[in-house]
Parts: sequence; structure tokens; C-alpha cells
Amino acid sequence: PAVGRISLDNDFVYFGEEFLVMRIPKTGGAPQTVVSTNGRVSALHVDPGIGWVFWGEKEGGVRGMRAAFGSPVLTFQPPASGREVNSVGWDGTRVLWADCLQPGNTNCRIRQRQLGITRSLVVGTVGIRHLQWDPASLYWGDASYLRRYLR
Repeated sequence: PAVGRISLDNDFVYFGEEFLVMRIPKTGGAPQTVVSTNGRVSALHVDPGIGWVFWGEKEGGVRGMRAAFGSPVLTFQPPASGREVNSVGWDGTRVLWADCLQPGNTNCRIRQRQLGITRSLVVGTVGIRHLQWDPASLYWGDASYLRRYLR
């Protein structure tokens, strides 16, 4: 299987491989399976500050867990028919992700889950990818330009 979606913490390189989230020590060694997923991994983010790994799935699911073996998996968005998650992350207070209707990468949206509530921040653009943020703004690229959402 092909390696995709790479993220780092202080000690490990994490990567998605089809239905697995895996990690390998930065110093070398054998890869370890962190979790076997319900969907094919299409987005990955590790937050070393809180010790969590988050992933999105080609089948629309968004999940996360502590980056420790045997930790329970939390679901932030269940699988959503026809949607693919292409970016996921944690900004210090909430889980953020972008997903798009497939095929065609249309009707994209940026969503957040905070305090048990999911809401859409942006809806309807084409090709949203590469979410990044700072304390004041959320940034992403889409099919036509670089965009910004003020928080």
C-alpha cells in the first residue's frame, strides 16, 4: 500500500496507509500501527501539545485519539456518503476539517467540532484543501485562490 498523509510529533513520523494510521521513530526502526481505521485515511494531523492524532477518511469520517496504543477512538463526524475529508487539524480549542462532495471535489465545506457541537464555517466552494490557522484567522486554498476566514 502507498504511504500518504504524513504528520510529526517530537519523536515519531506518523503516516496513513490505506486503513491504518502508523508511526515510525524519527531515529529509525520498525513501523508501528497506531490504529486500524474504519475508512481509508485521507487526512492526518498530530498535535504534540495535547498528544492526539486526528484523521479524516475518504468515506467522510473524522476521528481522533490520544497517540497512545489502546486509546479509545472518538468520532467527530461519522462517515458521510459521497464526501471525502482532505484536511484535518486541532487549533487548540476545536477540531477543524475540510470535506468535499465526490466525484469532482465540489460543494466543499470547512467544519468545526467544539464542545460537542459541529457547525459549518464555510460552505459551497470548490476544492478546499490545506487548512492552516493562527490565533486570528483560518486559511485554505481552493480551486481558484487562497482564502481567509476571520475567527
